Amino acid sequence: MLSIDLESGLKAIAQGRLAAMGHSVNPQEDTHTTLRKYLNARNRAVPVISWAVAKSSELSSRTLSTQLQTGVRDFLDKAARGEDLNPHLSKTTARADYNDLLFNDWGFYHFHLGAALPGQPFSSRTGELLFIIARQGSFYCIDVMDHNAFSCVELLKIVHRNWPNILAPYSLKGIIRLETQYTDDDLKNCAMREFRFWFKWMTAQYTALPEAGLRLMVQILRSQ
Repeated sequence: MLSIDLESGLKAIAQGRLAAMGHSVNPQEDTHTTLRKYLNARNRAVPVISWAVAKSSELSSRTLSTQLQTGVRDFLDKAARGEDLNPHLSKTTARADYNDLLFNDWGFYHFHLGAALPGQPFSSRTGELLFIIARQGSFYCIDVMDHNAFSCVELLKIVHRNWPNILAPYSLKGIIRLETQYTDDDLKNCAMREFRFWFKWMTAQYTALPEAGLRLMVQILRSQ
């Protein structure tokens, strides 16, 4: 009788792909842990393709320092040429099991805007970051903000104002209002505890944004 150990085969495939991505592999880990690490690492990795680039009106009108202007321009030129942008991600991408709440909850990438460092896996770090949401080969460049923007409702407002079609498929019908209005601090505290939560955002509609590992349900109200 032919016997096939599918679980061991699946684990071996995940281990091989993790190793190919430059991550260490622990043979003692169970299949679930190995798969979770691989899928998390693969999901966070930026595809190396030629990206169509769109900028929000907020980013286009923002006054940036000469250094940041150069950083944004060079980064987006690399994106349009189809160069590898992963060195501009957070160094936490070196950890296959790291839970990037900004990406896993909202689908937002955040990129450092420094120059490449010869022989190093990551570009030089910058205090300000370029926040981007990617959809079907397009980079929607939201804004340049500092690290405090990780729980900033303004990022979602900008997406809705500039590209409402991105959020439209996730519109929740029949919701009139929220009893409690949440601040950015509330949002940050809830996200850090990995709770599901709701917050009021004064824009066009109530929206749920389903991203990988969803913990966040985003609700949006029309501004008065």
